[in-house]
Amino acid sequence: MRRTDLAVEIVEKRELEGVLTEEIRVGDIRISKVTVEKSGEKLLKKPSGRYYSLHCDCTSDKNAVSESIRECLSELFEKLPDDAPIVVAGLGNINITPDSLGVITAEKIPATAHLVEQHSRLSEIMRPVFVFSLGVMAKTGVESAEHLEVIVKRLRPTAVIVIDSLACRDAGSLASTIQLTDTGISLGSGVGNNRKEISARQLGVPVVAIGLP
Repeated sequence: MRRTDLAVEIVEKRELEGVLTEEIRVGDIRISKVTVEKSGEKLLKKPSGRYYSLHCDCTSDKNAVSESIRECLSELFEKLPDDAPIVVAGLGNINITPDSLGVITAEKIPATAHLVEQHSRLSEIMRPVFVFSLGVMAKTGVESAEHLEVIVKRLRPTAVIVIDSLACRDAGSLASTIQLTDTGISLGSGVGNNRKEISARQLGVPVVAIGLP
């Protein structure tokens, strides 16, 4: 069976014990929500937590997609203060197109932590954000998870967002399904190359993983 990182593809509208599914909408964007309870971990082979899948494509309204992502992040992070510092980490290999999403995305996210530190008034309108492109172990010699452990220990953010390319089973999901989850990410799991996970359990702060196949 072809591997996939998308929880919604694993469920495939089946009724599974310990796995709850629902469909919600934010504007014109359809969102599939999969909640995996502890009892459903082995059956789904996914850690317990919440998985949101936004179904969109190149014709979808960009503002609607952005609003949907904001809504999902708000639910996943729940009571995160507006001025709480966060770390955003782009994962992957810039030289391999299917694996370059995280690095390319990180390059487009403005780092603001230094600005807030230098100008305290900015904290009223701007969240302190640290941004990193972590690369891959083949180039750095260090696991991305280990990079983040050092970063979190030094900077003490209240949360971490990791962005990475995903694997999918259905070709229709390519570049059209955005998954957000509070379970973190197990690097390489979609292609059978399991590595050290990046999760709240490992880092000690909430972790949300955003991915796109």
